[in-house]
Amino acid sequence: KRQNKNRDFLNSIDNLPGVQNEVNAMRKAMNHYVDFTRVTMTPLLTTKHSSDYTTSDFNQKYESAMAEYRLAGEAMINAIDKLSKQL
Repeated sequence: KRQNKNRDFLNSIDNLPGVQNEVNAMRKAMNHYVDFTRVTMTPLLTTKHSSDYTTSDFNQKYESAMAEYRLAGEAMINAIDKLSKQL
């Protein structure tokens, strides 16, 4: 629901002059973050929290994904900041 609300907002401001690049960057960053959450992090977190024991391979995969997830979050925050400055 929140993602749809955000998409609707981005669509509503997309035709304002001078913000198209920032709106597109925001869409891309948001979609990447949401997709990464759904496709990568949710399964990893489900595995992590449903088991008392995880392998070192799993732990390495989890830590790597967490680092990438943080970067995706930072990219989304930067896109929000840039869009905010244009509005």
